[in-house]
Amino acid sequence: MEQVFLWGVTIAASLFFAGVLYLIAAKRGANKNFWAMMGFLVGPLALPFVFFAKRTNV
Repeated sequence: MEQVFLWGVTIAASLFFAGVLYLIAAKRGANKNFWAMMGFLVGPLALPFVFFAKRTNV
C-alpha cells in the first residue's frame, strides 16, 4: 500500500514539474514540448536550465 502511494506522489510531482516547465518555456519562447518532457523526467533539476533556453524560430 505504501508503495502505491509513493508511485502516485512521484507521478503527481512529475506532472506538476512538466506543467511548470511547459508554462515557463511557453512564456520565454522556448520549445514547450522538450521542456515539459524534461520536467517530467528530471523534475526540479531542469528548472534552472529552462531559463537559459534559446528561443525557437517558428
